[in-house]
Amino acid sequence: MGKHGAKSETERAFNVLIGSCIEMERRKAGLRQVDLAAQAGITSSMLYAYESGGTGCPPYRLRLIAQALGVGVQQLMPENKR
Repeated sequence: MGKHGAKSETERAFNVLIGSCIEMERRKAGLRQVDLAAQAGITSSMLYAYESGGTGCPPYRLRLIAQALGVGVQQLMPENKR
């Protein structure tokens, strides 16, 4: 993190990329945000925050989301979406 807890541009950009990967996999699975959130044991507002990149997704929650989608965590990483 940058000065005074502010996120760096690199961190923000990475959060957006992770979020878009989550959203893409969710849409491929034909799930609504509320459905995936329930399956992953998180709130739909938290899933929205992750998908929009407004909040970074902690690794343990990324694993829960991946499990709910039936994919590996690596499928939710931007490097695999090129």
